[in-house]
Amino acid sequence: MLHRLFLRIELVKTFRAGQIYLKKKIGKDEIRIFPKIHSIRPLPGRVEYVFTVPLGMNPADIEKKRWLFENKYGMAIELERNNKKFVLNVYDRKQSSNYRYDFAQISEAFGNKRVPILAGVNGRGELVTYDMTEHPHLLISGETGSGKSTQLRAILTALIQAKTADELQLYLCDLKQSELFLFKRVGAVKGDIITDPGDLYEVLKRLQAEMRRRGKLLADNELHHIAEYNEKIGGQKEPYIVLVIDEVSMIKDEADSMAIIDEIAAIGRALGVYLVLSMQRADREVISGRLKNNLVVRMAFRASDRINSNIALGSKEAADIKVTEKGRFYLKLEATECLQGVLLESDRAKKLLEPFKTSQLIEDNAPVRKQPEQQELPIFNVLEDEDNETAR
Repeated sequence: MLHRLFLRIELVKTFRAGQIYLKKKIGKDEIRIFPKIHSIRPLPGRVEYVFTVPLGMNPADIEKKRWLFENKYGMAIELERNNKKFVLNVYDRKQSSNYRYDFAQISEAFGNKRVPILAGVNGRGELVTYDMTEHPHLLISGETGSGKSTQLRAILTALIQAKTADELQLYLCDLKQSELFLFKRVGAVKGDIITDPGDLYEVLKRLQAEMRRRGKLLADNELHHIAEYNEKIGGQKEPYIVLVIDEVSMIKDEADSMAIIDEIAAIGRALGVYLVLSMQRADREVISGRLKNNLVVRMAFRASDRINSNIALGSKEAADIKVTEKGRFYLKLEATECLQGVLLESDRAKKLLEPFKTSQLIEDNAPVRKQPEQQELPIFNVLEDEDNETAR
């Protein structure tokens, strides 16, 4: 009973601090009318608060002040509105703060998604995933030490474990030469890990040619999406392609490369070609214009200030993440949600990836060639010889 009384007092203090009340004069005195608290229920892993705003107060003002509840209770909250009634769920932060990578659970959450992306854990301790074919392209941003690199490692490892090399092709560009070496010689990774802007441009040109080939393929078959093509044809299917560029801001002055990246962002969805771009600081010179509009999904880890948070996320929340909250980020998908990234250490990732590695040495960032006796996917011919595009 005393605990509930304490929780009630703290909620009223929050209303007062955010000026969530009406002022009313009774004679010479002025009183404050706070939202009416109907119930406070400590539940497993959370505390549920139910309250209604007084007549004359705009309920939308409460939604605008979500930041107030986050400052008080932390980011692991849910605030739901039904007319004048609100339900505030405050989740135990420890519940999702140390979720370790478990592919059995991740695989179940992936279901039948075509290009499944592992996002993180919400305040209820539930895994959040989505399908890149429905929500194309991803921007990951965050200051050094915020958890961005661990997030990228978990996303790629889960993709490799979930899909075969015939279903998914990965092109990895690590311009800082520090994060993606773990994935070298993995069967789904086409070519060596790209570390040079010039090599990246060559791969981008091949992907551009591949998009043109796929566009013609869809037009000839009167289809709108590569998924439709894969479902309707018999036999050989077109694999999905994901291009990952870590620290994309390092090529912001490479106009030709940025133009192709912009093109992939604009038309890649229907063609099954997707981007994952990562950067420490959101940069207006890189994430601007059409590219920003086409980067549908954002994962914003801690930002240095509200300006950078707004560029990366479209709102200021990433600047409110504390230095001590490693792995905490905001996911902007259909709505903006605070999540905790999945913890996957580098040494453990190495062990998980070992069964997917080949002994073949890869040179010059060329697509991996299969042995002559094996049937070769049609994409390889196009990626190896862009000049053949017009002859197809």
